Amino acid sequence: KVKCIRYLLSIEDSERAMAEYRETNNALSLEDRQNTVVSTLNQVNEQYTRARTERIQKEAIYNQIKGLTSSALAESVPAVTQNAAVQSLRQRLTDLQRERAALSERYGEKHPQVTQNASAIEDAMRQYRAALTSAVSSIRNDFETAVTLERRLAGALDEQKSAAMDLNRKSVNYTVLEREADSNRQIYE
Repeated sequence: KVKCIRYLLSIEDSERAMAEYRETNNALSLEDRQNTVVSTLNQVNEQYTRARTERIQKEAIYNQIKGLTSSALAESVPAVTQNAAVQSLRQRLTDLQRERAALSERYGEKHPQVTQNASAIEDAMRQYRAALTSAVSSIRNDFETAVTLERRLAGALDEQKSAAMDLNRKSVNYTVLEREADSNRQIYE
């Protein structure tokens, strides 16, 4: 009878230890939290991987424009010349220059239409240079934004890894307590 009481007290102590552990370590439902933490860890890892890949792609483009000092040099970078505004203004400039050649041949250099066309070409050229500068700035901003996003996601990934490891530690300690309680129950039975 005394042995039974000792084992009964041992079971109660084990179960009390489990309950206290759950309370003090905020481990009320370890399995549910573990699933949530692991799921979040996987999602953040996927986001980080995508952000890293995107940053690498944008960095390659950024490296092409990094040392540019003039809009003439910017014209040699495909990412700049593929910009919609740059393409549109380049086409407008080409059309105006073609028109100028036809007008000059037809009317001569002093004709008002030729002079008006020359002004339109100068205006289009200013807009074109501004579009080149804007495209270069856009590439730079895209790269910087990608770097910032990658850093933020790397921090979030580290936090999730820490949370998963912390939860894993809690789970291991809780499992030890649970086994002890099960063992005491089996001995009692």
